[in-house]
Amino acid sequence: MNFQDKVIIVTGAAGGIGKEVVKKVVSGGAKVVLVDLNKEAIESVQSELQLTQDNSLVVQTDVSNEENVKNYVDQTIAKFGRIDGFVNNAGVEGPAKPIEEITEKEFDFVYGINVKGVLFGLKHVLPVMKQQNAGSIVNTSSVAGLTGAPSMVLYNSSKHAVMGINKVAALEAAT
Repeated sequence: MNFQDKVIIVTGAAGGIGKEVVKKVVSGGAKVVLVDLNKEAIESVQSELQLTQDNSLVVQTDVSNEENVKNYVDQTIAKFGRIDGFVNNAGVEGPAKPIEEITEKEFDFVYGINVKGVLFGLKHVLPVMKQQNAGSIVNTSSVAGLTGAPSMVLYNSSKHAVMGINKVAALEAAT
């Protein structure tokens, strides 16, 4: 795939899917912004893939915090001047336990990353792409967003929310 000189943001860039996306877009010529909560892990990905300061930016970010999300978007624009692609991929599974054992802290953690992270990413990337009149977005969900599984209420329900966000974002961005 040709990503020559495209600027792609990848959240969850240190995880399995995120790292593979980074590999793919960089091999196609993209400049990439690696976003993850674990700074050492994204720096390791940057080093392993032999990315340079010219073609990459590492931003440690808690995607559940809107100011942090605005910050990685602002840093991307400051360094590269545009956003051509956004892989809104950061996500966590959370605990596997029955509904009656779920704590508020666990709920807030999973929904913060899986739902707020997706929403805040869109909130701050979409205006840039609309101003450019160009751009592509991938919001990573899961088949869990279409199903249910015992002891997986937080993950399943958060991915259902992502599917709903995808539908609304597609309709809003199309207008």
